[in-house]
Amino acid sequence: MKIKNLINNFRNVELNEKEKEFVIKNQNYWKKEKRKKKNNGNILVSILRNNLVELEVGMRTAKVLKEIYGFDIKALSSDFNLKSSKYSKLLEAYNENKIIYLKRILLFNPFILIYSCIKALYIFFSLNDLKKFCELKFLGIQIGDLIYDSYIRFTKGIYCIKKDKFLFKLILKTVINSMIYNKIYKKYSIKALVVVDYSYLDLGPLIRMAVKYKILVILSVKNLKILNERNIDRHFYSLDLSKSELLDKYRGKNIESIVNEYLEKRFEGEIKQIDVKIAYKDKKIYLKEELIKMLNLDLNKKNIMIMPHCFSDVPHIDIGLYIDYYEWLLELIKKVKNINNVNFIIKPHPASYLYNEKGEVEDLLKKEKVTNIKIFPKDGSTASIKNIADVILTVRGTAGLEFSTFGIPCVNAGKGYYSGFGFNIEPNTIEEYEELLKNLDKIEKLTDEQIKLAKIVLYEIYIKNSVFEYIDWDEGAMYTSEFDNAMERIIKYNEKTKEKESIIYRSVVENKTKIDNILNNEKRL
Repeated sequence: MKIKNLINNFRNVELNEKEKEFVIKNQNYWKKEKRKKKNNGNILVSILRNNLVELEVGMRTAKVLKEIYGFDIKALSSDFNLKSSKYSKLLEAYNENKIIYLKRILLFNPFILIYSCIKALYIFFSLNDLKKFCELKFLGIQIGDLIYDSYIRFTKGIYCIKKDKFLFKLILKTVINSMIYNKIYKKYSIKALVVVDYSYLDLGPLIRMAVKYKILVILSVKNLKILNERNIDRHFYSLDLSKSELLDKYRGKNIESIVNEYLEKRFEGEIKQIDVKIAYKDKKIYLKEELIKMLNLDLNKKNIMIMPHCFSDVPHIDIGLYIDYYEWLLELIKKVKNINNVNFIIKPHPASYLYNEKGEVEDLLKKEKVTNIKIFPKDGSTASIKNIADVILTVRGTAGLEFSTFGIPCVNAGKGYYSGFGFNIEPNTIEEYEELLKNLDKIEKLTDEQIKLAKIVLYEIYIKNSVFEYIDWDEGAMYTSEFDNAMERIIKYNEKTKEKESIIYRSVVENKTKIDNILNNEKRL
């Protein structure tokens, strides 16, 4: 396999006819580009993930920055050279051709590999407390949480890290990448970094190193977001607005009908998002009476809905009370199996099979010999929750926001993108959390004001125009079969939309004051 990967570095990747057509048509769109001024420095755009969404949204954002601020654009590729990289060739669609190849840097800098091996061995053999592994730092940036999330994501059936060969491999990869990224920032006068994600080992160190050096970091996901030391450890959907700022923004605006219409489509599975389709499409919406009878629930007790995450789906995307999602659920089960003043229902995450976790929740319940937690019917739509739940328990799951709009309170075991607005319950310690579990029967329905806030947050995050909606994020990013369709959507969007009318252009302009402040206060390397 290693020999095959080495050979692939030198193979010639040819574009097919549709890809060649995309390059030509897209080049014509960007021909009229004009810079207001020419400045020294570069905008670094990640194409490390090798998908069309990353390329399109990243490049479109970078082109706007280039026009306004005059910097050149350099793409960062995980490949060895232009010959072996399809996405490097697709870069020509944007009339750009300056590329930094990670594998070439490593090849021509053997010291990085030698030092990284020694450092990785030292880190690995120095590990004594894996619980504190997430705090691990290298070159002034935190890397332990990124390694942890990558380990459990790519190790089937293991949801807590172990000191093994694969862990060492990930430590080595992270140290190598961190050293390369550090070298790039020092060598190429990077003024801005543009990315469309920030989880796992390829992008995490790249972004954190940029934030360390106070380089402008723009995350184009949902809404354009500027990353800094204050929000780098928060969920990438989290809003950089306070409760009062959010209320001021929507004061006098009636979004009630828009939110209700969106929720109706969401519950029918008509939203173009893979999790939504799995949770709602072609599923049965159960009434409360049906579920009470089917699950043999006590009519006189409140119904508490436990909503687990996919265990390996980036548990450190935000701050949590527990080390990961698996430990949270395990400890939760241990605590509530002796609590009988409420009914407990658990609904395994509908997308668990995508992470090779199908049946894991059920196995955990059997292992812990739990009898007071009922399993939600497999054919049931997540929309049924609004008919049965009095309280929701999750770490930071979307259900905590969705069903807050129906007045159902959520107790979170960690921070999430809808935290801090006063409609969810956020204990600060495990002790506070466990005390809440004993008193779930006393939690009241949300007030009208809290429901209003939940709807505003949902609107701001999910309904307001996103920067990549024109290429359908989930389908375009995740499925090869949608690649051609995504290219066609980009071309059609360009045909009807002038650059300055695009949502990305407008988003950059809206954030220009923040961007100016960062560029003017850049820390010199």
